[in-house]
Amino acid sequence: KRPGVEIKNARRPVISRRVGRIFLILEKTHTPAIGFGYFCRLSLNDTVTLTMKLIFVPLLLVMLCVSALAAKNPAAEEVALTKMRPQLTNNIARSLRYWPVNGDFVITNGAEFFNRPLYCANSGFRVDGGDKPEFSLYVPGRGGNLRPGIKTSAGIKWLNDADQIVTHYRAGSLIYEIHDALLGDGELDLTVLPLNEPKGLIARAEVRDVNSPVQLIFAFGGANGMRGNRAGDIGCESEPVSEFFQLRPEECRGDTFSVATNVFVLRGNRATIAGIFPDDVKLQLADATKWNTPAKLFSGEKSKFQFPVMAGQCELPLNAPVYFSLQQISSRGNADNISAADLSKPYFAAEKYREEIADRVTVKTPDAFINAAVPALNIAANAVWDSRQKVFMHGAVAWRIPLLGWRGLYAGDALGWHNRTADGGA
Repeated sequence: KRPGVEIKNARRPVISRRVGRIFLILEKTHTPAIGFGYFCRLSLNDTVTLTMKLIFVPLLLVMLCVSALAAKNPAAEEVALTKMRPQLTNNIARSLRYWPVNGDFVITNGAEFFNRPLYCANSGFRVDGGDKPEFSLYVPGRGGNLRPGIKTSAGIKWLNDADQIVTHYRAGSLIYEIHDALLGDGELDLTVLPLNEPKGLIARAEVRDVNSPVQLIFAFGGANGMRGNRAGDIGCESEPVSEFFQLRPEECRGDTFSVATNVFVLRGNRATIAGIFPDDVKLQLADATKWNTPAKLFSGEKSKFQFPVMAGQCELPLNAPVYFSLQQISSRGNADNISAADLSKPYFAAEKYREEIADRVTVKTPDAFINAAVPALNIAANAVWDSRQKVFMHGAVAWRIPLLGWRGLYAGDALGWHNRTADGGA
């Protein structure tokens, strides 16, 4: 009988006693089952677990037989080991997609959405970007999708559909080099960083070597607070995250917007998000059912939409960066009392913070993969620290809960955050 456990029927079934004796004999003869035997003999007293023991005991006996045969016949063990297939360059089923380039992980024309989280302020708030330049806020719960694009005299297009997208993950930020027929021989560079206070994202866009005017377009909406089964973790939802976080028109139902010059505020089911753009931006409500066709979304239709999103467009001056930001604000905040001052200051502050974390531990090795992986690990280690609860969480996306005995706790020692370990650890 285990301490603190009341067993109504103290008499063990005959089969329990017999199986217990078998494992007692195995223990006394020092077989490889000693640990399993001790465990099973102790817990067989509890008739509640009898069904589980009837399942596991035969399995353990089979394991013992295999172990004994292998010990008597080393040749058989050697044959079994030769059937193992290490992952080598000639037998990997899929090609390596991300390559290290000057400390970044880089991919050209990657197909994934929302597979690269940018973490905000040691909290559950994050910005999910990916190979494609579209961004989903998670507050926790869905806080809206931001989809950028371009417009020129030759047409209009979402950046997701550009002819060539070179995506850099630079430990804690996403950088996109965009080439498209609408830009001629020019290039659009887009950098996205997470904000800590207030939580959100800040972005910088700049065009180079273009011969005709270019406008930045964008649409934002869908803050319905949906959390998913595992907070949108890769491989853990009912569909891939590339589909799970795609905006669907019905997710915009009930969202309301207010506008003041170059600032808008979205009030959704779980979050209130402010969008801050350059002074010359033109903002308008649009129909989320036209989300995938920018020409129709920006048609200028004025109506009370059942599924509203905010759409906007502004000039992209040649060789002059433009900044814009999405920020979580108080539910009582409104567009009139949000400053649209120089956004370059919070952008460079966010970049400085990113660099400090990414460079917390640095290495210089002959292996470019290791050199790029270490700063990414620094960012992830910082993300599992929860500043409000003063604890290292089990994970930064899914399993973002405090659990004892897991490896995230080591980050406090490895990265010199001894004050965090002293404050609570795990």
